[in-house]
Amino acid sequence: MDTILSSLSSRFRARRLAPTLAPALALFLALTSGCGPLLVTTDDAITCPEAGPHCPHAAHHDCGAVAYREGTDPGTIHWIDLETLAETLPEPPIDVVFDVDDTVLFTTPGFQWGSRTYGDAVVKSGAPVREQDLPNDEARQKFREFWTRMNNELDQWSVKKWIAVELIRLHKSRGDRIHFVTKRVKTGSEKLTELISKTFDLPGMDPVLFTDRSSKLPFFQQVHAQLSYGDSDGDIRESIAAGARAIRVMRARNSDNSDPTHNGVFGEEVLIDSEN
Repeated sequence: MDTILSSLSSRFRARRLAPTLAPALALFLALTSGCGPLLVTTDDAITCPEAGPHCPHAAHHDCGAVAYREGTDPGTIHWIDLETLAETLPEPPIDVVFDVDDTVLFTTPGFQWGSRTYGDAVVKSGAPVREQDLPNDEARQKFREFWTRMNNELDQWSVKKWIAVELIRLHKSRGDRIHFVTKRVKTGSEKLTELISKTFDLPGMDPVLFTDRSSKLPFFQQVHAQLSYGDSDGDIRESIAAGARAIRVMRARNSDNSDPTHNGVFGEEVLIDSEN
C-alpha cells in the first residue's frame, strides 16, 4: 500500500478548484419528480414530507430525502485527493461502480456529432430523451440509429479521463470488483464493454450495465455497490440511496453534457483535479 500511495502522490498535485454553483431552485425542480413538495429545513437541507422507503429522492434525513445544502461554496465542500482516498478505503476486495460518460470517458465528440446529424430534439448529451416521448416515427428512427451508433462506433472518438486511469489502477491493485453502470439507451448490440476493457486493461470485465434512461439505484443494488464514482447529481443521489460511499468526479469544463451537476451539494466527497 505504501508503494501505491507514493506512486499516487508523485503523479498528483492537489489544487482546489471552485465548482460551478447553481441556484437552489434548479435542484428543487430536479428533485420534485413524484414525491410531492419539498421543504427547506433549518439546516438548509431540502426534504420531502411524503417520502418513504420508495421515495425517488433517496437518503439520510428523517423523511428519506437526500440532503441538499443551499449555496454550497468551495470552502465547505469535502475535497479529497487520490492519496487520501486510497488511505480511507476499506479492506479489499470491495464492489466499486463507475459511471461512464464524463466520469471515465470524455464522450462529448460522439454526442456533438449526433446532435449535428440528427438534431438537438433527438440527441442531446445528458438530456433524458426517451424514444416514446418523440413526436413521430422519423424522430424515433433517428433516435434508435444514433444510440446504436453511439454504443457501437462513436466511442472511437471518446477520450479516457486521466482521473479514471488513476482510480481504476488503484482499485485493480487492491483486487476490487469493478463495475460500470450507464444511463445510456440500451441497444441490441454494444461495443462499449470491449472499449472500456481495452482502454483500462480490464480483461474479462463484466458487461457494462445499461439502465436505458432509468434510475441507477436497482443496478447499484444488484452489484452490491460499496463505492460509487459519478459526475452528475443523479449519480450521487442514487449512490447514496443505494448505501454506497459516493465520490464526485468533476465534469470537464468543455463537456456539452446538460445533466445537472452541483459539486458537493449532497455532502459527498469531491475529487480534486478530476475534470481531466
